[in-house]
Formats: sequence, C-alpha cells, structure tokens
Amino acid sequence: MRAAAIFGHMLFFRIKNKLDALRKIRNQRISEESPFSLNQMVLDTGKEAEETMLFPIQGDFTNGVMLWDCAYRLGWMKHQIMRKLSLQETDQEIMESLHLNLCEYCRMKQELRRDLQEYLEIS
Repeated sequence: MRAAAIFGHMLFFRIKNKLDALRKIRNQRISEESPFSLNQMVLDTGKEAEETMLFPIQGDFTNGVMLWDCAYRLGWMKHQIMRKLSLQETDQEIMESLHLNLCEYCRMKQELRRDLQEYLEIS
C-alpha cells in the first residue's frame, strides 16, 4: 500500500513538471517585450499590464460581459483580434488567420489599445 502511494505521488510530480515545461516553452514564444503585445506597462507609468486587467484568471461575470459587449461593438476585426489575444495566440498567428499585413495589424492594435483605455476609464 505504501509503495502505491509513493508511486502516485511521484507520478503526480512528473506529470506536473512535464506540463510546467510545456507551458514554459509556450510562454517563451510569446514575448512580453514584443512591440505588438498588449502585455506592456501603460505609458511607462508602472501600472499593471492591460492583458492582466482585461483577462484575469478569475474575473467578475458582469465586467466580463460588459467587456465583450464593448469589444463586439468595436467592430468585427477588433473583436476578433481581442478574442485571439485572450486565447494567447501570437501576433504572427493573428495576422495570418485574419489576413492582415503588419501595418494594418499595428494600426488596429493601436486603435484597440485606445478603445480599451477609454473602456477602462468609464468602467
């Protein structure tokens, strides 16, 4: 009985370590310093990253509904970009799936940033 408990404990930690390693590889692909990332400090003020505020691990249902309603009203393209960012897709994956070139994507992302900052001011 004791051997089975030890085996189960070892198995749990091996699986956990493997998942942590896979998560680390995935996170290395998503650079926080990317100029296209929403995961940047707001105007070097030291405020919390926008991605953390907009897509928290645990959130308020009402605020989540309001956010996605606002995103829907911003237009189809901005809504799709925001949805894909919330699913942690990379900038390259988003540009390929929405058939955007770099200039269009940067412009849309800047507009989205301004729109979301306005949303944060009124919410």
